[in-house]
Amino acid sequence: MPNTVDSNFDRRANHLLRLIQLCGGCVPLHSLQFQVSNSVIQTLLDRDFFNPYHIVFVKLNFRSVKSGAEIELAYLISNTF
Repeated sequence: MPNTVDSNFDRRANHLLRLIQLCGGCVPLHSLQFQVSNSVIQTLLDRDFFNPYHIVFVKLNFRSVKSGAEIELAYLISNTF
């Protein structure tokens, strides 16, 4: 059973790496919502899977001066692709 979990994890991780590569190394997380689940991305971040690939998670928060509305942008960025 552990091999099934590991192969499933590896398959999803490789799929995510391929998506990042196809997007030129910068992927907004909202564009991945229907392709990779948040739990897979979080697991990859927790396991430091991205370190060998120099991928970082960047989260930016903005607040509109006029309306006070908050905007949150989150990206996976790599400098190796």
